[in-house]
Amino acid sequence: LDWHKATPGSAPKKGKYEYLQTSTRGEKGYWWYYLTSDPMGKPDGWYAYDEENSVEVEIVHGEFTDSSNADRLSSRFLHSESSGWTYEVNLKNMTQKNTGTGKVR
Repeated sequence: LDWHKATPGSAPKKGKYEYLQTSTRGEKGYWWYYLTSDPMGKPDGWYAYDEENSVEVEIVHGEFTDSSNADRLSSRFLHSESSGWTYEVNLKNMTQKNTGTGKVR
């Protein structure tokens, strides 16, 4: 495979790896979620992602936008060490789904 001929954001051949455009943006984003009906009793409202998860989401968001917002790259799975949960983050719809509970925010 000649990587110099690969087109960032282009669809992979069946059964092959995806080529992601590496984000070169230097700005730092901040990611938040809106919490409702928390089983642990937190009040409804906006909460910031913890630092590690915010950095990780910013990286995959940069890859997504730098790959021309390709639909097939819009959904990514991220694990939060702080909460112990794994989330499916949909960058096109700007939602997150807890894979354990099914809750979508």
